[in-house]
Amino acid sequence: MKKIIQLTSGRGPAECNFVVTNVFKKFSEACTKSDIKFDVIEREIDKDFNQLSSVVIELEGNDLNSFLKEWIGTILWIGKSPYRKFHQRKN
Repeated sequence: MKKIIQLTSGRGPAECNFVVTNVFKKFSEACTKSDIKFDVIEREIDKDFNQLSSVVIELEGNDLNSFLKEWIGTILWIGKSPYRKFHQRKN
């Protein structure tokens, strides 16, 4: 079975691209642990901070629907901005 998914920050600020980059790292680790092959089909890089703003991934493996249930939807990442250290928002 094959599936194609996208991780994207939409039009979010640099912090959103930071999150997409880190979510992709965690996602690729989870794929490896679950014996799911993945291939990056397309990616967009933020020129200012060299972070992923969008990545399209082709997945191949058994029971992809079950694996993807953990990943489909909106991700809330809470932490301080690595770019605006004194900014009050944390989401």
